[in-house]
Amino acid sequence: GAFELCRELRSVKLPKNLKTIEAKTFSDCEELTDIEIPSGLTKIYAQAFSGCSLINPSLPKAVEFIGERAFEKCRSAFKGKLTLPENLKTVESSAFAGCINITEIIIPQGLSSLGKNIIKSSYTKNTAFQNVSYDDGRYSAAESLPNLKKITVNPQNKYYTSKSGVLFTKDGKNLILYPSAKTGKSYTVPKGTVTLTRGAFCGAKCLKTLRLSNTVKTIEPNVFGYCGIEKIFLTSSVKSIKKDVFSAYPTNGEKLTVFVPLKSTADKSKNLNSCIAANSDCVSKKIIGKTPKKVKTYKPSVKKNSVKLKWADDDYAAGYKV
Repeated sequence: GAFELCRELRSVKLPKNLKTIEAKTFSDCEELTDIEIPSGLTKIYAQAFSGCSLINPSLPKAVEFIGERAFEKCRSAFKGKLTLPENLKTVESSAFAGCINITEIIIPQGLSSLGKNIIKSSYTKNTAFQNVSYDDGRYSAAESLPNLKKITVNPQNKYYTSKSGVLFTKDGKNLILYPSAKTGKSYTVPKGTVTLTRGAFCGAKCLKTLRLSNTVKTIEPNVFGYCGIEKIFLTSSVKSIKKDVFSAYPTNGEKLTVFVPLKSTADKSKNLNSCIAANSDCVSKKIIGKTPKKVKTYKPSVKKNSVKLKWADDDYAAGYKV
């Protein structure tokens, strides 16, 4: 990088005809707060501004590519809503990791790639907005985008969509990222979701109860790392659970109970059971769907034509017959 480690550099005005900023150009310029980026810039390569102190830098509409860790640990940058450039097509892994003041991210119509192999279950890379580097342990999920509440996607985008602020692939089959500061203590994964991708619920600090729909089949590694979830209800549809789904759980001493259907694939999963055993001080498993010893028959009275039964979370209605 041309100016890498220039720790006393505070302000930069780039040439108007500049088209690319190469990798690590301003990496670890800790005092750099002000930079004027030309409107014609198209590419920002890996770690170009990593570790800088930029204050609300402007990303030109012409930018098409933002490289891996390009703005990593720029803690003062992008306050509030981050609207990605209109022409942006690719954002690589951890590009905004550590930009702690971002509360909302708006994804443009043309964006087609978030991180590497995001749909192909790559266990060595995170998406552009996720926070944990599991391969080298640079920093935890809670330090990445702790104030992100919402992700919005342009309806015309062909690759991604947002449902209630949660990021999915366009077909709704892959849940990519649940914002770490999204409000609400309970969340049910929508029907049609097949895979919880790597790190999907990492750092979810407000969420306490998570229910999977009966279409979820795969749970990838580190899905629940660094989060504050207390109850997770799995379904019999889950057929594949990867290793280390509860890596680095919990964040503040929370206790997690995983509710698993009796005789299901999840109940027999070696990866799940070994992960629970490794975190037995804070994670436990409870089997659901056991047939009760005594079955009560409920009959509606003459004046009513229906009866409403209420089940406690700890019991869970799956497997009961009335």
